[in-house]
Amino acid sequence: MSVADSVPVPDAGRHARRMARAVGDLNHATAPWNAWPGLQSPQQVSEVLHPLGAGSLALQRSIKQIRGYLAHTLREGRVGCDRGEPMPAVTAAAMALHQAEIALAAVASALERARTVTSGLCQADPNAKAAPDLGIT
Repeated sequence: MSVADSVPVPDAGRHARRMARAVGDLNHATAPWNAWPGLQSPQQVSEVLHPLGAGSLALQRSIKQIRGYLAHTLREGRVGCDRGEPMPAVTAAAMALHQAEIALAAVASALERARTVTSGLCQADPNAKAAPDLGIT
């Protein structure tokens, strides 16, 4: 018996659903909603952005692996399609997934830039003069 035989097979769909729920929880934690208080200090912005960037890169890797899986199963003839030949569907999915990979790389880069510039933010003196409204919402 190999080590691989004793390791449980991860359920990718279950993990994807857990990720979606975690992002939903994050949405509640970052904005005031119902009984949720939202972000409480400027320092939290950088603390949230760092793992979001890392998560974007991890999601990019998962999508690349899904794209690779589809290509591999198509080459081996292990994929069918209820609408006929599987190649057009796999090709279209692979192209869309590749676009998602590129977009997630851009998201991760933008989040890192935002994290870098917000890393020095702190709670302001409550007696300090408020900054002008920049129209950012």
